[in-house]
Formats: sequence, structure tokens, C-alpha cells
Amino acid sequence: MADPFSPIHWHCFKETAGLGALGDLAAHIVNMAQYLVGDIREVCGDLKIVVPQRPASAGSSEMIAVENEDQAHAMVRFEGGAQGVIETSRVASGRKMGLTWTITGTKGALSFTQERMAELKLYLQSDPEGRQGFRTLLVGPAHPDYGSFCMGAGHGIGFNDQKNGGGARSDRRHCR
Repeated sequence: MADPFSPIHWHCFKETAGLGALGDLAAHIVNMAQYLVGDIREVCGDLKIVVPQRPASAGSSEMIAVENEDQAHAMVRFEGGAQGVIETSRVASGRKMGLTWTITGTKGALSFTQERMAELKLYLQSDPEGRQGFRTLLVGPAHPDYGSFCMGAGHGIGFNDQKNGGGARSDRRHCR
């Protein structure tokens, strides 16, 4: 939706979508943040409609108003005192699937992007000065749930594998 002339669709209407980028996209990163860091205690946020109207259909001169936000930004504080920033946009260009998170702590940092789902970036403050920097960890059989899809290391996993893995975990949980 980065192209302001792409036609309007159901995601742009409160009646059919409710929230825009906040409910559609940010919900996933908020869920991940709470899983990794803990419950969110405080939020200071801002919502914005960047493209206020879109064509009714491809090539149409009729413009229809967008009813919900294109982007959302929030500063958050977690129960344990950690602070974070959550940003989401359905009109940003440059990424195909930009769900990305980084956790920075006193001993290092951990970073992930959904465009490279089989990789995790790790930085350790304790590394020798000449060796400091992010290293890439590839998922393999030693990581939980990976063995359900691939028996050997180095085989990438994708969005659909992740969904299947979540379904398998859910099935196991409900069948006990």
C-alpha cells in the first residue's frame, strides 16, 4: 500500500477492518514483545493516516476516504521496567515483510527479522574487542520445533512453516 494510487480495499474501512496498521500489523509485534520482554504497563502512542484517500478501483478518478491509520508509533514501558519502541506502517516502502525486533540489554543484543526467519542475530558484549559485532545463528535441529520440519541444519523455514508449527503446538496443547 506504499503506492498512494493503489486502490482502496477493505483494510481501509473501520466497519470491515476496525483498526488499520495498529490492529493489522502492530498486534503481531506487540504479541512478540510481550512474549520476549513481558507485559506492557504504559504506552504513549501516535496514529496517522498518511494517504487520506485512495482510488475506488485501478485507474479510477473517484477517490474514497481512508478511515483508519496507515501507521502507528508507540513508546512502551514493560512491567519489569524495560522500555521499547514499536512502529508499524502499511505504507512504508523498501521491505516485503518488515516484522523486525531487537532486544538490547546489558550483556548484548538479539535481533530478528521475519524476512530471514531461519536467522537470529546475536551480539555479546563479552566478546573480545576485535571480535565484537553481530553474528548470525542459523536455526537447526537443536532448536525447539525446528526438527518437526527439517532434520538437518541450514534449511530455511518460512512463514507457512511457522504457521504449521504454531498449529502443531496448539494441537498438542489441546489434545493432552
